[in-house]
Amino acid sequence: MADTPLVLKAAQIAAAPFDFRHPLDDNAEIRLFALSRITGLSNTSVSLAHIAPGRCSYPKHRHHAADEWIYLLSGTATLDMDGEVHSLGPGDFAAFPAGGPAHKLTNTGSETLVYLMGGNRAALEVADFPEQGQRLTIGNSGPMPQAELSPLDAHAAFDYFSRDKDDA
Repeated sequence: MADTPLVLKAAQIAAAPFDFRHPLDDNAEIRLFALSRITGLSNTSVSLAHIAPGRCSYPKHRHHAADEWIYLLSGTATLDMDGEVHSLGPGDFAAFPAGGPAHKLTNTGSETLVYLMGGNRAALEVADFPEQGQRLTIGNSGPMPQAELSPLDAHAAFDYFSRDKDDA
């Protein structure tokens, strides 16, 4: 913990980018500054995010365990939430409760979109990507998340607690 900074100066943040291109969408390309990870926060996630014009943050997705939010600092974007499209600009906020609508943020402006994003860090997160038919399971218990991807249609609901009384 002694080497983990609890205060980040702007120069430290600028020196720690993480460029991520989502494997399920060639247009999903984001530069992240993982503020919570750098400062050792384990129960919450906060990142500064940059998206180039014409790009999106992630494919349309829905979280099952974690709440998520965004707060725009500069630029303009469209937010698609299960087909309901919202125009966003500086000072706008959007919340995505766990199990809520699938969402996708796209930079529709001519300048880099800059925003804060965050939420709680669930020990086990499940996120669905309905347009790609995929489900992502992420374990957040270690220093780096462990992820598994599977077809969305491979998961079927079942009544875990029902059992024929003759089997008891």
